[in-house]
Amino acid sequence: MIPNRGSSVQTPSSMLIDVHYARLNIIRRWNWDRFHRLAAFLQLTHAELASYICLRHSHLPGIESRNCFPGPAALLLTCLEAQVLSTYTKDVIAKPFPDHAPSKNPQETRPDA
Repeated sequence: MIPNRGSSVQTPSSMLIDVHYARLNIIRRWNWDRFHRLAAFLQLTHAELASYICLRHSHLPGIESRNCFPGPAALLLTCLEAQVLSTYTKDVIAKPFPDHAPSKNPQETRPDA
């Protein structure tokens, strides 16, 4: 699943980033069991781990019942997991961010330009 496919503001660079995350299955890999495992490893409650990634506590019951995390939360959890668990288990994405060179397309607008 590529989340921004067909977006009116999509650029070649944004498509490469979306494809990278789709290949890693970042959204699909974050279910309630994985969230619980990370919380237990860090010796945190679910609410405390949610606070670490700025996720509203009121969203936790819905996330648990759907067994699915929103993309931004999944990416933040992936980064945190890579930081603390990569030396303990092999099922961690140790380097979640894509190796991506800035676009050479002068037509593409960038916020840092």
